[in-house]
Amino acid sequence: MKCAKRIVPLNAAAWLIVMVLMLGGCATPPSVPLLVEVAQKTIADERKHLDEDQARNSAWYEQERASLEAGYEADLAAHPQIDKDWVLAGTRVYVTAREALVEHEARSAEQIRTRARNLTLASEALDRALSVLQQREMLLWDAPQLRAWIAAQSSPNP
Repeated sequence: MKCAKRIVPLNAAAWLIVMVLMLGGCATPPSVPLLVEVAQKTIADERKHLDEDQARNSAWYEQERASLEAGYEADLAAHPQIDKDWVLAGTRVYVTAREALVEHEARSAEQIRTRARNLTLASEALDRALSVLQQREMLLWDAPQLRAWIAAQSSPNP
């Protein structure tokens, strides 16, 4: 149980790199580049969904603001003889609802920014994983050739 405390939680990007490298073995199986390609396509699709969510949220908040204003104006029009207490209460309710909408919009925008940061990090991790795989492939390809060249250089020439 003591060693379980030493396990450091990794984010998804780090796990992806570890999995790609572990699956790699000595030579990269053909499924690993396909896996990375699918992951890159998924990230691109998720970015599109993120843009759609942002546009949809923006339209919804505009509609909600317009609805609040229309409701307040309708209340004003429905009461031709407005007393001071009604104006104060109506203003408080409208301002409170408007502030709640602004706070909700800010939280939603922060969630979208967090999703965008996570997608960027995942994309960068995939790029690093591809770079490591390419470097490893080059090393595996070059190592036998380098050994052959060294052997040829050290052997006596007839």
